[in-house]
Amino acid sequence: MLVMSKGALSATQAETYYEEKYVHDDYYSEEQRVSGQWFGRGAEALGLSGAVASEDFRAVLRRQRPATAEVLVHNGFGPVRV
Repeated sequence: MLVMSKGALSATQAETYYEEKYVHDDYYSEEQRVSGQWFGRGAEALGLSGAVASEDFRAVLRRQRPATAEVLVHNGFGPVRV
């Protein structure tokens, strides 16, 4: 489970963290790529299961449905800027 402290991350910061720190090998993963797993009602509602694909993760961070790019969350500030 990915848990952050000290406030929320922007979509760009979360994507960078995921790509640079989480999925690449380190001492603990012994040179293996680490893969998260989709779970929960939100993932189920979006039709996401199994290993997390980078492109699906990026779409969710940008508030889009991975399969269709449909905007899932609208706000008063306009589209997500990355």
